[in-house]
Amino acid sequence: MTQMMMAAVAAAMMAVGLVGAAPTRAEAPSKPVIPSAFISSFEFYSSGVYGGTGQYYYDADAQKNHYNLTVANPFFPAQAVPYGYFYSEAGAWMYIEGICKSLGTKFAPVFSFVQSPATTYQGSKTVNGRDCDVWGLTTAQANLSVCTQNSVLVEFISESQVSTTHYMTRMLFGDDFNPSKPTPAELAVPEACFEPPVVCNATNLTAETMDVYAFQPKNQTGNIVDQDVADLRGDTVFVCFDLLSNNTANDHYAVVTNYKINVIPKWGLYRECNGYPPYCIGDAMVEVGRESSISKGPLRGQCEPNLDYGSWLSMPSMGYCQDGPLDLAKNCSWQVASVGKTISGACLIENPAFLQACSQIVNGSIDAAVDLFKAAFDSEDPSKNGCPAL
Repeated sequence: MTQMMMAAVAAAMMAVGLVGAAPTRAEAPSKPVIPSAFISSFEFYSSGVYGGTGQYYYDADAQKNHYNLTVANPFFPAQAVPYGYFYSEAGAWMYIEGICKSLGTKFAPVFSFVQSPATTYQGSKTVNGRDCDVWGLTTAQANLSVCTQNSVLVEFISESQVSTTHYMTRMLFGDDFNPSKPTPAELAVPEACFEPPVVCNATNLTAETMDVYAFQPKNQTGNIVDQDVADLRGDTVFVCFDLLSNNTANDHYAVVTNYKINVIPKWGLYRECNGYPPYCIGDAMVEVGRESSISKGPLRGQCEPNLDYGSWLSMPSMGYCQDGPLDLAKNCSWQVASVGKTISGACLIENPAFLQACSQIVNGSIDAAVDLFKAAFDSEDPSKNGCPAL
């Protein structure tokens, strides 16, 4: 996230009371000792994920950490989604509605940085009516800070750069913070996380050609290996969500490109891939991943046609073949048939009619936004909502 976006996020959080006043400098108190194990309710806010509330379980001695969240999609308020995050010495996973995705990392003692000699006192502030002391550490990899009442955690903030994307995470711990050990059951990783990802049963393994779209940085046109793309309806939803959440600048998205891909429709786990080079959540697979753009249906739409809100697809490097016939037996599940029209993202998202149509998605009306998205590619005439090719 750019510094300008950071300032905007901070200002927005201040406006809604999520952040207290700036820390006030004073004589440094004794450095807190964060308990090696604790349980607490908490609120979660992120630059990349909608905010949520849940329960946090932490045990540094057992090298395990689990927190669950109920995340409400602001565009579909009734669609609250339960997330579970599990960290152990064996790995780390995100668990959503029966689907487990590897995070490609493992347990780390998150709060041990407080005892580092490089961690300094940065003043005091008030968070949600609670006075606390701020301790922060800045490294080349991340900026970390806690706000504590003695050794009780009130707030934790982490900022880091992953590939080309800046992430900010903020956790607010409840006043029920309890320095006791979680039970083994509270830290247990779901069995699904140790099983191979589900692949849809497909009787037709004949390659299909389909139109997909990608909203990307300008210098990445043509590059969709280990990236996420979408069909017409799915990318309309994606661009609308990005527009309405003011996240486009953070993602560095500048252009939208139409691709024709050849793909074997034996759908695998959808992987969330961000950045250049990409960072993907989920086990690498040969099969192209698929998911409903609004995570609707069994397996979040992996094996469904998703005719209403469209599909998001993840294009795995393991299954990519540049040319030749597609053949799963040869680890060849997809290829780019052609690169079509590229338009400026601004041409689309700065169209007042498109913004208005996007705002109606919350009411279940997507067709107007889809028609405008399609018109941007079908024509170059602004009077027909067309956009010029780049």
